[in-house]
Amino acid sequence: MIVAAIALSGSDDQSGAKTRTAAVDDEQKRPEPLPDDSDRRAALTTLDDIDPCDLLDVRDLKQPDGVEKVAVSSHQCAFEGGGESLTVTLGTDLGHLRRIESAEEPVAGVKAYSMQGDIEGPGSCTWSIPVTFTDVIEFRYETGADEGGTSCSSIKRYAERGVETVQSSGHGSLFFQPGEPDVAARGDCRYFFQPGGVEDCHPYSGADPRLKGDELLAAAEKDRNVQCAVFKDAIEGNFGSQLSPVVWGEHCFFVSPDNTYLFRVNADPAFAPDEYGAIGENRREVSLGGFPAITFDGAPNVHDVYLSPYGDLSRAGMLHISARPLAGRGTYRDDYRELSDAEIDKVYALMAQSAKAHFG
Repeated sequence: MIVAAIALSGSDDQSGAKTRTAAVDDEQKRPEPLPDDSDRRAALTTLDDIDPCDLLDVRDLKQPDGVEKVAVSSHQCAFEGGGESLTVTLGTDLGHLRRIESAEEPVAGVKAYSMQGDIEGPGSCTWSIPVTFTDVIEFRYETGADEGGTSCSSIKRYAERGVETVQSSGHGSLFFQPGEPDVAARGDCRYFFQPGGVEDCHPYSGADPRLKGDELLAAAEKDRNVQCAVFKDAIEGNFGSQLSPVVWGEHCFFVSPDNTYLFRVNADPAFAPDEYGAIGENRREVSLGGFPAITFDGAPNVHDVYLSPYGDLSRAGMLHISARPLAGRGTYRDDYRELSDAEIDKVYALMAQSAKAHFG
């Protein structure tokens, strides 16, 4: 999967502008701890008591004749032959990003993830059943067909039988229940990924709705939540209430459980809009709701808008949104999806709405 790093500064990779270096104020650090996985580490010992070959049943195969069950290791078993490949692995890794990108759907009543295809092609499906914040029982099915004719839903029975076998053996507590946190992230930060950034990610905690103009920009410099508040209503109105704000670094982000968009927003008194986009593509000056703005294409599949709430692109003080479409969940992609013209129009509309609401 494609992973794009996110800049910590007031500008971004394509701005050509100076970047802010001041650390986030200590008062912004939230007291709530990260979810703790330490009490589940015993699950790995439990896996040692399970024979992975017990989780595979030849009756699940479409063409069982000539298929042989092979113990690859003490934690892995596979079916070989018959034109199908099915492997179960106990205790393999499934990180935070892969959980965001995989479809989430219960298997035999417990939390599970599925992914259709991988870097080698679409002719595979992987079902992952979490047992810790990093470890899963993995059922991987391959047909060898490049066209990907087998869907994850049609071979879900493999994972179901395996989970039921573990449950009947007295190890049902090994699994997570649907809705139970299974990543080391607070709240909706489970839908946000930045390498090494989870400790500083916090759900939006609200801001004073009376803040306007200069007072708002000054407050936003000290409190990341204020930046979320500037854009919250307009983003939800244009792209849906499923998007939720979280704060990380010096920014506010809007994330979605369906992994279809990532918005980074800023309200900043220190920089001017015309400092941005010097090395971006398709840089333009436009008017949005009567406010001048700079727009350009930044990193691959990212569209940036920097607006002056003062009517002067060279004056310090700006609103910013960086819009990135994501790949959704459950199907492997190795390319970028571009924003459509209609989606870009909605980004412009929400920027104009946010500016009018707080500076009109």
